[in-house]
Amino acid sequence: QPLVALQFFRRAEKQHGFHLSESAFVSILNILAENDITSSAYWVMEKAIDAKIDGVLLDVFITGATGSSGIGV
Repeated sequence: QPLVALQFFRRAEKQHGFHLSESAFVSILNILAENDITSSAYWVMEKAIDAKIDGVLLDVFITGATGSSGIGV
């Protein structure tokens, strides 16, 4: 249930004093990408950037998710 995972992510993200880990961002991005829920994936990616998540980790996700060096548009 990718949308349930997204709802859980959004609730956790809103909790005062709770900070999502890099692996939480990568996990939800992977779930959304596998289920072709791109608009929500873009929202999560923006949140990861706002949270200053390590770009190297996100690069690993992007490369692994597409099997290439970037996201095809």
